[in-house]
Amino acid sequence: MNIRESVCRLGVLGVMVGWLAGCGSIDSMRESRPDAGDRLEYLNERYQQLMVQGRTCLELEDVASPMVDCQRLLREAERLHVEYPRNPEVLYFNALLSHAAGRGDKAQFFLDQMSIGPSHPTEAFVLRSQLALEEGNTTLARNVLERGMLLHPNYAGLYEGLAAVGYVEGRYDDAEQQLTLASRLGAPAWRVEYHRGLINEAQGHLANACRQFDASLASRQDHTPARAHLLRLATAGHCRGDALKAAAGGMRISS
Repeated sequence: MNIRESVCRLGVLGVMVGWLAGCGSIDSMRESRPDAGDRLEYLNERYQQLMVQGRTCLELEDVASPMVDCQRLLREAERLHVEYPRNPEVLYFNALLSHAAGRGDKAQFFLDQMSIGPSHPTEAFVLRSQLALEEGNTTLARNVLERGMLLHPNYAGLYEGLAAVGYVEGRYDDAEQQLTLASRLGAPAWRVEYHRGLINEAQGHLANACRQFDASLASRQDHTPARAHLLRLATAGHCRGDALKAAAGGMRISS
């Protein structure tokens, strides 16, 4: 598998998961898998294994655990960057891990090194726009995404990113339109419904928000943010049916 195929399995929003069969150390991996693509795939799988366990890169792992923690993954990714300083997939993976670890400055550094263009991972446009949103720069976020759409018009994540920009700007109709396009291009149903729930909640359409958070949970029952929003709305009496049980992991809301 080449580096691009390895990185493109990541997904900026962390929705892809990959289990690693072996538990060898990073040091032995470096010796047995010297190819950059193989090493990046290995680090990707380790990162996804942390994510599927519900861990974050802001946590430190018990050093006695056979699992490799995110800080050690960061160090190994940076080592890979030293060896391959101009490789766009290595740069993107470093940016992704840095952002997950709360280091937006380092993430931006790696993305700036890429000079994001047609030959680079599509997800880099989404991550760069996310960094811009976190800085409150919606204009830059929109410009980055629109530039990405010129190069990759069928990538759903770019439309989801524009929906996020519209949401932050209070342009809810535009956000809804972008989500519709993202859905048609294959964006996961649980994520689209969750974002629609956020939009309806922001507009005060709370019954609709309840239904959409419930629909998100129906597609992905381990989606904690959707469950939290549904529980809060149900507790406040805004949802129909057995919403409290649905939010607690029981029955779904009746329509």
